[in-house]
Amino acid sequence: MEHEYERKGALNLMAAFNTRTGKVYGQCYERKRQVEFIQFLEYLERELPAHVTRIHIVLDNLRVHKGKQVQA
Repeated sequence: MEHEYERKGALNLMAAFNTRTGKVYGQCYERKRQVEFIQFLEYLERELPAHVTRIHIVLDNLRVHKGKQVQA
């Protein structure tokens, strides 16, 4: 990465895929922090039908996914 690197409006996409229905849930954010990750999880909770009681989340080792705010 060069020292002149600029994002030039690039966004971060957080997405989830329902393997039973094929539906994709996605949100774009300007930043990638715990706050945005929590917002995405809350979005999923609102969007998923009430009869869905369990979801499986596959994450990478990004620090955002396991911070203190997310754990709380």
